Amino acid sequence: MWVDSETISLIFKNSTLYQRTFVERGDDAGDEGKGFSEGSVTVASLRVCPCPEGGLFVSLSEKKREEKGMMKKTLLLATVFMVSCLFCAGSVWGILPVVEHCVTNQTELQAALTTAESNGDYDLIKVVQGTYTGNFTYSSGEGYGITLEGGYVPGTSCTERVLDPANTILDGGGSGMVLKFYSATAPYITVDGFTIQHGGSTGLSANMSNTNSTGDIDSGDIEISNNIITSNTSTAGGGALLRTSSTNGSSGNVTVVNNVISGNTTTSTAFISGIEAYSSSDAGGTVTLTNNTITGNINPAGSSLGGAYMNAGGSSGVVNCYNNIIRGNTPVDIFVGGTTKNGYNNNYTTILGGWDYGVGTNIDADPLFVDVSNPDSANWDLHLRSNSPCIDAGHMTPPGGLPTYDFEGDPRNVDGDGDMTAAVDIGADEYVILNFVILHRDGALWSSATGWVLTTPPYYAGSDYARDLELLEGGDYLILHKDGALYDSAGGWTMTTPPYYAGSNYAVDMEVTATDGDCILHRDGALWSSDTGWTLTTPPYYAGSDYARALELSDDTSYVILHKHGAIYDSASGWVLTTPPYYAGSEWVVDLKLDSEGSIILHKDGAVWSTGGGWVLTTPPYYAGTDYARALEMVRSRYIILHKHGSLYDAYAGWILTTPPYYPGSVWAVDLEMQ
Repeated sequence: MWVDSETISLIFKNSTLYQRTFVERGDDAGDEGKGFSEGSVTVASLRVCPCPEGGLFVSLSEKKREEKGMMKKTLLLATVFMVSCLFCAGSVWGILPVVEHCVTNQTELQAALTTAESNGDYDLIKVVQGTYTGNFTYSSGEGYGITLEGGYVPGTSCTERVLDPANTILDGGGSGMVLKFYSATAPYITVDGFTIQHGGSTGLSANMSNTNSTGDIDSGDIEISNNIITSNTSTAGGGALLRTSSTNGSSGNVTVVNNVISGNTTTSTAFISGIEAYSSSDAGGTVTLTNNTITGNINPAGSSLGGAYMNAGGSSGVVNCYNNIIRGNTPVDIFVGGTTKNGYNNNYTTILGGWDYGVGTNIDADPLFVDVSNPDSANWDLHLRSNSPCIDAGHMTPPGGLPTYDFEGDPRNVDGDGDMTAAVDIGADEYVILNFVILHRDGALWSSATGWVLTTPPYYAGSDYARDLELLEGGDYLILHKDGALYDSAGGWTMTTPPYYAGSNYAVDMEVTATDGDCILHRDGALWSSDTGWTLTTPPYYAGSDYARALELSDDTSYVILHKHGAIYDSASGWVLTTPPYYAGSEWVVDLKLDSEGSIILHKDGAVWSTGGGWVLTTPPYYAGTDYARALEMVRSRYIILHKHGSLYDAYAGWILTTPPYYPGSVWAVDLEMQ
């Protein structure tokens, strides 16, 4: 595929071309001069080699990934490679060397950083999801850039990536800097997709300081994106210190996009607890902050700093601050300096320095985060509630453009307030209105997007009600009935003889495997698979439990079964919860979901219990007229509870369905799926 060089922005450094932004891939490899086409998948990184005729040869790879309940776009880093040289205008041009490192533990991570310091190449370090404890450093005098990226899926050899900083954690263990970069002449330092926490000094430090008087006298650029920087404590800067400087040349740019920086502290009045972004020289660069959330960072009394320090020195220095939430910091939210200071569509309370342009576009309003009740601001839930003033309130054309996704990989520029006009939110989180489908006992379906999608319930002779709903790709769905019969929207009844199990009086839950096989859980714990038949001939009973309630697949071969009194059976490890998590006033548990921390259990009265965090909902969200909750869905930390009469409780939005969608002849709602 040939790409028009005018289509993308390039950074020239030592006669090398480099691009680092979200771009879109054209579908027709080999088309010359067409640039990037619309309607294609997203890639997050690109390496190119120069051609004097204006063309760039690029090779891209891509993947997609689905997760139950919602489609998630998996960001695949497209690494450019070439098997031979390009011949342009009679000259031979070599490929830009990029060395890839795939690391799975802290020893490998530091080894990759150390190798990158002196290997004479540009380096891309891909970090597999997990927790990496230690203090990680990079210090190089070479003129080559380095990129560090988290989120790579285990077992894929770093070919597949899910953008969510919560899945890749760098933990300082309470001492030292968590992640430290230094380079005098590198063209760029990039950090993307990490949680950086528990530093006993600064969480993230990146310093590009060039003191050369001849040759390469300019400093390079720093970019951090899609990170959570939290719970770092220091005497000299808590969250992030990002600095570029040049004694005799031009300073590089500092770019900060889609980061959450919260709960950091410093004991010094001279340093910042949140983030410092500084381009310092007589020929200053540009400091840009776009769509970040910076809150709950604490400086000591007497300091003039707190949340964000932005400064671009020299006669040409520019500060661009667009679409950020920078408030709730102590004692000051923003300090800004520079020759030209642009501040548009930000939400803050206190500022020192002031803007040259954009003053009237900023707001001072409670962002209405989901949960800031915890005394430790590092444990706040900084997603936006449905009535946040930051929703659809951002600037649509910030310098450098809008990010394609928010910090967790949700799409940007969506209609979040329901006015039928898509607009970007202020802050790192993009509020997304969820669409859902409710299954009623008689088989009728109600969709929040389309209303009733099944006007005549698919009754099955001998079955008194439907039990479970599964949504399939393309809009199709499966309905499980009590006696084990299945109704397929694409093909009608797919199982005319229910798979009875001796001693089991009915089916209770269903999951669909990656191979599209149907796995049915029966009340006594027996499992039936459409691929393999009975997979559990002896049900895993738990003393005191009269039947199984819910089934979740942890992968294509392992499963977890929830029993009525809260006990969990894991096919990989046996009983993993010997003492059920009872909740006062709750008769029994009704549903189960799995996340990165373990199991999340919904109780009949609406209370939620997590193996990772204990009770996460101490006051159940009762709904008038409903005697118990029926189903639970999770979208990251956001939980949605379906109650018996069709009402829904959303952890981000409260009650989102005040009038239950009754269906004539339906006694109650039984299951919920997110679209």
